[in-house]
Amino acid sequence: MRIFVLFMMFFSVAASAGMEQFVREYTYNASENDSKVSARKAAMQQLQVLLIQEVGVKVRSSFEVDDTISNDVLSREVKANYSTFAQALTKTKILEERWNGETFYLKAQVTVDTDSLIEQIQMVYVGAVEFPTSGDVCKNLSKKVIHLLENAHRKEPIEEAIAIALKYPIDEECHRWQFNIMNQFRSLSIHDDEYRQYLFDSIKNEQTSLVEGLVDEVLRYAIRVKPISEAEWQIITEALGRSQKRVVNIVISYLVNGTRVQNDEKFSKISKLSNAKRQSQQTLTTQLDDLLTLTELGDIGVEERANVSTVASSIIMQLASYQPELVSRYYLRMKESLAEEDHQRIASSLSKYYFKQPDSERLNVLTTYFEHMTLSQRENRTLYGIFQRLKRDKKSPAESQAALDALIHVDKEKSALIIAQARTNQKEKNLWFITYKLPDSPACPIKVCADMLFDENKRVRQDGAQYLVAYGKRAEPIKAQVIKKLTRIRAVTKFEEPLTVTPALLKVLDQIQARDEASIDLMIWGLGGIGKKTQKQAMANLTHIGAEALPQMMNTYEQIKPVAQRRMVDVIGTFKTDQAKADHFLKTLVPENDYIRFAIEDARELLAQPKS
Repeated sequence: MRIFVLFMMFFSVAASAGMEQFVREYTYNASENDSKVSARKAAMQQLQVLLIQEVGVKVRSSFEVDDTISNDVLSREVKANYSTFAQALTKTKILEERWNGETFYLKAQVTVDTDSLIEQIQMVYVGAVEFPTSGDVCKNLSKKVIHLLENAHRKEPIEEAIAIALKYPIDEECHRWQFNIMNQFRSLSIHDDEYRQYLFDSIKNEQTSLVEGLVDEVLRYAIRVKPISEAEWQIITEALGRSQKRVVNIVISYLVNGTRVQNDEKFSKISKLSNAKRQSQQTLTTQLDDLLTLTELGDIGVEERANVSTVASSIIMQLASYQPELVSRYYLRMKESLAEEDHQRIASSLSKYYFKQPDSERLNVLTTYFEHMTLSQRENRTLYGIFQRLKRDKKSPAESQAALDALIHVDKEKSALIIAQARTNQKEKNLWFITYKLPDSPACPIKVCADMLFDENKRVRQDGAQYLVAYGKRAEPIKAQVIKKLTRIRAVTKFEEPLTVTPALLKVLDQIQARDEASIDLMIWGLGGIGKKTQKQAMANLTHIGAEALPQMMNTYEQIKPVAQRRMVDVIGTFKTDQAKADHFLKTLVPENDYIRFAIEDARELLAQPKS
């Protein structure tokens, strides 16, 4: 079937021919069954077939390949596909015709759309293409490859696709179908040594801008199915010197993603097997060190060289997502080399890196980063998000609070600027400034905050109470104001007004470690509070005071409601410092209901347990 070579060559020569006219004649020898009409039709068809063959032979002679083409074969192929090829014969004008009952003579002018004819020939015979020389040939070759790849689960189509790929250079005119092969082989983890060598040789020999696409596609495929060898890595690094500087970021991404994940315990069995085939972290660090060295030497990037800061930041961001064990190594090493904009752009990556698995090493990276970075509007929002997430963490609040304290105290002026520019309400900002004693605070001084407790506006009273909580132990000077406010709430209302103020002020008494009679009396009153927050806070206060509050609790037990009595009993069960006195008191109690009886039993059992 070497006739297909002819058609490919014909396409190369005549593709731009467009419409052409031919005058040809033909005499048809009729059979016994032929009428004038059937003979005329047969003569017309044969004339057209011969015209198609003639054009083909004309092209054949221009390539001097007569010894490889059989006109007999050409004729049979043209006849077999006449209905397809005849569509390119756009107009046939009969100039002369004669019929004598035995022969039908026909002379006609035929207009041929040579472009259409060639396209139809290509569609029929694309499977036998051997020497494509044009874009349309490449398109049809791509269709052939796609058909093979649809059956890539079988050995034969894979081998045929590789055989086709090895015959053609990957050039700028005709190469996309080669990338289709790489993409499909990558998804199916198909490896062939000869094909792989061909791909890396293509990178090595490519001197045009296509080298960038080759580095991208070949590395993405190759590292997925098998670790990169030293020789292959050498080819990649040399090619980076002939590529635009942005390509190094793509290379970093593929290298990191192609490296074995360290903690794969939760992986499925198949994923573990796939992970085990990837390159080691040691290989990755060698590659990344090579890239940094080459960047320092100015050997990466054509026209404009890559700079160390950009390459280092790309490495850190990729590692933060996929190889976090290496982040500390590269960030602490490269932090001084990072330009301001590159330092800023890794903020989000380091935030995700820390919260994925909070520990001392990652906190050290985060605080070091905060110390060295220069603020910008976008990164300010990222850092404020880190502050908020640490503050609101309920899974490990103690650790998160310690991390937040460490982060803010690295640079209070920087922290103040981040919070001042945050997209949040002023109350939230004031709470941050008060809690961490940040400079240039816009929040109220402590005495002004205390005065807010007596404002006519309910919202102002709420804000004042929360500000005093934020002051913590520093609220000691306004203890009298807090007691005064709680006393009034108890005296003039049958409910807590507003519900958030009472527990907040009880918390203030707890933070300043109030132990006087008036404070303890208000705490005992809080045991019967309407709101659960008040009840819990009052119990927490009395638990923290311990047996020191027992005498006052014993004196007021009969004066409070049963629900408050039950909560008081629960608190007394925690008084380990004076177990005997506490237990004696509990034994003397006559429970008014089963709830209190059960509470007494539980409290005495708790007191009897050894101190932890």
